[in-house]
Amino acid sequence: MRIALITGLQNQIRVQLSAIGNPVIGDRKYRPEEASERRIARVALHATYLEFVHPSSGELVSIDCNPPADFRSLLQALSDPGRGQH
Repeated sequence: MRIALITGLQNQIRVQLSAIGNPVIGDRKYRPEEASERRIARVALHATYLEFVHPSSGELVSIDCNPPADFRSLLQALSDPGRGQH
């Protein structure tokens, strides 16, 4: 899923997805049932690309970041229904 943030509100993605019945995997705050999630020990969100204007220099800053190992492992488990169930 690709999400573009409109506001800088904390937990915006997590709150909105939970409100429509699609909570983020591992989100124990907005969906307590996720406490039993064993495939990842955190909220399964990752920013692959960020872009913002630097507050001091005014320059455009762009950052690309590959997903960390735990996130890649979760994606692999989700793509193989017989593997890594919680």
